[in-house]
Amino acid sequence: MKVLLIYARFNQEVSYRVPLGIAYIAAVLRENKIDTVLREGALYRSLENYKKDLLKIKPDIVGISLSSFLVENAFNYAKATKEVMPKAMVVFGGPHASIMMGEILKDKNVDVVVYGEGEETFLDLAKGKSLKDIPGIIYRENGKVTENKPRPFIDLNKRPLPARDLLPMKLYLSTKPTMPLPYPATDLEASRGCFGNCIYCQPVLRKMFGMKIRQRDYKNVVDEIEYLIKTYKVKGINLGNDEPLVNKYWVRNLCDEIIRRGIKVKLISPNRVDLVDLETMKKMKRAGFIHLSLGVESGSQKILDFMKKGIRVEQIYNAFKICDKTGIAGRANLMVGTPGETKETIKETIRLVKKSQPAFIYLSATTPTPGTELYEYCKKNNMLASDNICSYKAFDAGHLKLPTMTTDEIYNAIQKISKTYKLLLLSYFFNPVRFWRKKYLIKIILYYYWTLLKNPKQFFKALSYYFKYGKHIKKLK
Repeated sequence: MKVLLIYARFNQEVSYRVPLGIAYIAAVLRENKIDTVLREGALYRSLENYKKDLLKIKPDIVGISLSSFLVENAFNYAKATKEVMPKAMVVFGGPHASIMMGEILKDKNVDVVVYGEGEETFLDLAKGKSLKDIPGIIYRENGKVTENKPRPFIDLNKRPLPARDLLPMKLYLSTKPTMPLPYPATDLEASRGCFGNCIYCQPVLRKMFGMKIRQRDYKNVVDEIEYLIKTYKVKGINLGNDEPLVNKYWVRNLCDEIIRRGIKVKLISPNRVDLVDLETMKKMKRAGFIHLSLGVESGSQKILDFMKKGIRVEQIYNAFKICDKTGIAGRANLMVGTPGETKETIKETIRLVKKSQPAFIYLSATTPTPGTELYEYCKKNNMLASDNICSYKAFDAGHLKLPTMTTDEIYNAIQKISKTYKLLLLSYFFNPVRFWRKKYLIKIILYYYWTLLKNPKQFFKALSYYFKYGKHIKKLK
C-alpha cells in the first residue's frame, strides 16, 4: 500500500507554519511501515504538475487535508486524481471535512471522509481494513453513504514526532515568522482540545479534538524543542497550545524543565486573557517566552457576550498590565464586524486599544467558518453574503451583510483601529515614560528585525507588511 498526503494549498507562498496535522499522520504511517509521500500543495504551480507527480508516485490512497479556506483547492485535487488514477481512494480530512462530511461526499471524486483526529483512522485505511470496521469515517460504497461511529481521542504522548523531514522545511524556515518570533522559526503542537464556547470556533474544534484539553507530557514537549533547535537551528518556536495556562502546574513544569536544561530559545503561545497571572508569567519569562497571543476580539462587552467568550473587558485590561509587568509582549487579536457591531462598539474597541496599549494587534473582519455556531446564526438571519463556501478564502470584510454596519464601514473601522495602534506604537519613542515602560517591547522588535537581516528579502517583506498593516484586509464587493 502506498499513500500520498497533500496539504490542500495550491500555487502560493507558504508561511513559516508547518501543516503539523498531516505531518503527524505521515509519521504514524511511516512508523507502521506504510510507504508514505507527503506534499505541500502550495508548491504545485498547476494541476498538470500535480498529475505528473501523481503518475510518478502511483499511490493507492490520496489523503487531502483541508480547512474551510482550502475547499476549492481540495476538490480540484480530488478531480485531478480521479482523472489520472480512477482506482485510487481519495480521502478528505481536517477541520472542514470533520464538519461538512456529508456535503463533501456529494462530490463523486471523494470516496472517504475522516472526521475527528486522523492518525489512527488513516492508519486503518492504509492497512486495508474493511471500511465498515473503521471508526471515525463516513464513506460512499456502491452509491450508499455510511457514517461509522466516532473514534475515541488519541493519547498525544504515544505518537512519533511529525514527519517534518518529508516536507520542504528549508522553505518554511526561510520565510519571515510572525512578529515577534525571531528568524528562523517553526511551531510545535503541545496540546489539543479547548473548553471554550466561542461561537466562531465551536462546535468545530470540539468535534475535532474534544472539550477537554489534552496536553503532552511536558518533558516530551521539551525534548521536541531541543530536537527543533538541534535539527533546524531555530531561534523561535510557536508553542501551539490552545490554552496553556489552563493547567498552571503543566506550564510551570514545562518552564522549569526548559530552565533546568539551559535551553535558549524564544517562545510564543496563544492564551485566554482570564488565565493570565503574574507568578506564572514571571516563570514563563525566565524560560524564554516573549509573547502571548490573547483572544481579545472586541472592546465591547456586548460583543464579547454574543461571542460567548466568557471574559470581561476588565480581565483584558488586567492581562495587558501583567504582560507589561513581566516583559512578555501581549497581542490583542481583534475581530471587527460581528453581528451586533455598531459605530459605538467600534469606539469601545478603539478605547480599549488606547487604554490597554497592547504590544501588538492582529486585525480581521469577522468571518463565519462553515459548521460553527456563528455561521449557523448568520445563515438563519440572512447575514451571509454568499452561501458558496468556496468564497471563504480569507478574513476579509464583506463575508457578512450586517443590518447595523455596511462593508465600507467595517473596512474603515479596521483601518481606524490599525491607525490607532500605529500611532500608539510611535508615541513610545516620543514619550520617555511610555518608552521606559515599553522598553522590553522595543528590544523584542529590534531583535526580530536583526535576525531577519540574514535574509534581506524577508526583512524588507516584514517591514512592508507592518508599514502597510491594515491593508492586508480586503474589501469584498
